[in-house]
Amino acid sequence: MIKFFLKLFQRVDNKDKNFVSDADKFIADYDRQHPELSASQMTEIEKNRNIFNKKIDNRVRWD
Repeated sequence: MIKFFLKLFQRVDNKDKNFVSDADKFIADYDRQHPELSASQMTEIEKNRNIFNKKIDNRVRWD
């Protein structure tokens, strides 16, 4: 029984960790070709920056 689980774990663990899907490649190419941010992306960045700055322990500076 233990041998079965060891073999199963080895098969799951041996998967290709460098695999990049076609969708990921498309998004990366699109981002390289269009580096400007949309208005909704800018508002999202500002919202998260404000949330982060309200935390007590600010170790990272956005400047």
